[in-house]
Amino acid sequence: MELRDFLSLFAEALLIIALPIIIAAAIQHLRLASQRLRAGMSEEDQQAIEWAIRTAVRAAEQLGLLDQLAGPEKRKRAIEIAQAFCRIAASN
Repeated sequence: MELRDFLSLFAEALLIIALPIIIAAAIQHLRLASQRLRAGMSEEDQQAIEWAIRTAVRAAEQLGLLDQLAGPEKRKRAIEIAQAFCRIAASN
């Protein structure tokens, strides 16, 4: 076995071991960040934001069908729609 083959197998083994740990840590971080955000918001504000997100995602999906948006472009458009809704809601 050549050194290159050994290093390749070693790197693969490290990824197999480390990747689930990294993913679990990222999910836990997102959960904690979400809890901190929700702690400072009223129930009404939380519901309004969740509604805005659902609506923005649906709108982006429909725009994606019409404008041939895919993946990152569709996600970017959904974020823009949700941000516009939140700006309008905050100004009222």
